[in-house]
Amino acid sequence: MLSTIQFSRSTKSKNEEAYLKRVMDSRHLHGDGEFTFRVKALLESMYENYEVLLTTSCTDALEMTAILSGIKPGDEVIVPSFTFPSSASAFASRGAKIVFCDISPTNFNICTESLEALITNKTKAIVTVNYAGIACDYGRINSIVDGRSITIIEDNAQGIYASCKDKKLGTFGDLSTMSFHNTKNISCGEGGAIFIPKDNQTLISKAKIIREKGTNRELFISGKVDKYTWVDIGSSFLMSDINAAVLLASLEDVEIKTFRRLQVWNQYLKAAKALGSTSLQLPLYMNDFDHNAHIFPILAENELKRTKYFKIANDMNISIASHYEPLSISPAAIANGFSSSCPISEDVSKRMFRLPLHDGMTSEDISRVVDYIGMLT
Repeated sequence: MLSTIQFSRSTKSKNEEAYLKRVMDSRHLHGDGEFTFRVKALLESMYENYEVLLTTSCTDALEMTAILSGIKPGDEVIVPSFTFPSSASAFASRGAKIVFCDISPTNFNICTESLEALITNKTKAIVTVNYAGIACDYGRINSIVDGRSITIIEDNAQGIYASCKDKKLGTFGDLSTMSFHNTKNISCGEGGAIFIPKDNQTLISKAKIIREKGTNRELFISGKVDKYTWVDIGSSFLMSDINAAVLLASLEDVEIKTFRRLQVWNQYLKAAKALGSTSLQLPLYMNDFDHNAHIFPILAENELKRTKYFKIANDMNISIASHYEPLSISPAAIANGFSSSCPISEDVSKRMFRLPLHDGMTSEDISRVVDYIGMLT
């Protein structure tokens, strides 16, 4: 019997075991230890002009952006319907009204044509999600919000080491977040980060307080105050140094991990194009997108054909997956009065499936998936 090809898998990095031993021997297992600061320094060298604060998850980072943006009850936050629930719940938890926007059928990012009509005088923020490590149309988005007091929050959970026109994803928004969850290209199991422009020191100072349970503990650690106390709202958002040790090892291997993923992605693309089938729709990635091969999504002609493709994959012991259910028609949206019609999101959700993709795939794994693609008619 053929072994199962896993849909996603976090692979071991070169220095992972050595770093874990070092942090365990140090007994500094909590946040803001050696590895926290080493990861911070490495990310800030990759993303110049940005202060990076590690968090326990991208969800926590998004919750921090909600606080930093001053979201309060009655404010409206525009969020794409086709995304993970955290993109909405981080702002709903602050009392905001979530206004769902449909997506583009070509790259599954927020539809700028729909976006402009959704903006009102209550719009406080727009959440942009770089789906599959592909940039949203930030030129158009910026022109839409020009002159308005609207914060662009870039949910770059999937976009590490990806860029558009030589500009890194994660540097387009007023604030941005990243995920290091086990399913991401670079992972420490559970983790995230918030990125804040270094020229906004007021916001950085506030973010450090929010991240430290609302205390001025950082000032205490740096010797600027004799003792620390509660000074603002916040929560326990610090990543442990254990996770940071794993993350540092993974980040140091980002080039080779991305290269391996792109090799797999390109072989899938070649096989899919060779089909010449009208039954499959591939995302249209423009030439100026330097993506990171985070996922390989395909749209089946209809839901019935997708069901057929799942059965074929199951028979071949290949793990494939659908993706998001539209948030605009979710139980939470209905219960909170946020529900709306986003027909493209609903259609894509019914037809999309994703192929296995990770940097630990063997040549035999890839060949079997390529054979599977050849059966998709």
